[in-house]
Amino acid sequence: MAGTLRPLWHCPRCQRPFANRNQPHTCGPLRTVAEHLERALPEVQETYRCFEEAVRENGHFLVNAQKTRIAFQTRMHFGGARVHRTYVEAAFILPRRIESPRFARVDSFSRHNHAYYVRLTTPDDVDTELKAWLAEAYRCGLQEHVERPPRRPLSAPRTSAEKGKKPRGHLMVLERTMPGSPHDAEAAWKDARKRAGWLKDAALRSAVAEAMKAATVADKELGRTYRMHLEGDDAGSLEIAFAARGEDRCVVRVWHGRLPSVAKREALKRRWTEALETLKARMTS
Repeated sequence: MAGTLRPLWHCPRCQRPFANRNQPHTCGPLRTVAEHLERALPEVQETYRCFEEAVRENGHFLVNAQKTRIAFQTRMHFGGARVHRTYVEAAFILPRRIESPRFARVDSFSRHNHAYYVRLTTPDDVDTELKAWLAEAYRCGLQEHVERPPRRPLSAPRTSAEKGKKPRGHLMVLERTMPGSPHDAEAAWKDARKRAGWLKDAALRSAVAEAMKAATVADKELGRTYRMHLEGDDAGSLEIAFAARGEDRCVVRVWHGRLPSVAKREALKRRWTEALETLKARMTS
């Protein structure tokens, strides 16, 4: 791997380490693994222990027993589990897309970030195939899949080609804190029917609906982010992100860029403000 990974950032409140500075997270008190296991059947408890032990074969990692899941972390979260009464929902992150009938669900956040979910009911489900996936996920958590270019000496200025062209136009940025989880706010964005309930502006809603067909989704420092390009009267680049803010609140951020004028920026700011206030009212009720 070329270059050097930057040091982990530690949250000043909860002291948890993260690869990205100011990584959105919940600082609430952690639970224990025993609390997650207490309602599970004895065989399911043993299945979880076998799953965690299979991960430990790859090296040291942190176990964060959060409110609803147990997360495994090295530099990044690379896997974990939700323990139910009759089964364990095991999860792991891989930098590539693979197919298997064992996967109960696959969430693709970006080209090199795919979450795989496998249902485990007995210790025998923690087999050689699963251990191979966990070994790759562990390396992903160490960010061994990330190619970092070597740092440029201070005496070497960037060329014109390296600098590239600055994006033209004006940028509108808006942020609102709302009750509920980022998942709830994201669901209100992803579902076209729910989105129509708070994005009342017909022209903006139509442009967003069309742009969502080619949108890219990624887990960024500012939360789960949807990136797309709008056409028509509201043409421009659009990003909307959802992140946790405390135990029972979330923040929604909107960037609408490459706008042709200040007047257009201010007009869109009013329209997005109205939309986010409507969403906030719906999430409050």
